[in-house]
Amino acid sequence: MNRKHLEKYVYSRLYAKHSDYDECMARGVIVSGNLEEATAQLQRIVDTGVNHLQFIVNYGAMPMAEVHRTMELLINEVVPRIRQPEPVTA
Repeated sequence: MNRKHLEKYVYSRLYAKHSDYDECMARGVIVSGNLEEATAQLQRIVDTGVNHLQFIVNYGAMPMAEVHRTMELLINEVVPRIRQPEPVTA
């Protein structure tokens, strides 16, 4: 995820107007980084019991080639590394 593009996106969103890249990362509301970092960040979300994720990969005037590359990495490299959480038993 490109910081410059994310900051353009966040700036344009009313609900995130007062958040910058670092604040969004600290709150865990975005996933950014290399394959290992992105996988770990998504795994933490999945481990909370979330079973649906929505990815926004076209934001902040990001070049379409970068959007496609991000989608390919998510589909082919990141998502396959995500483990399903262990079922909770009573």
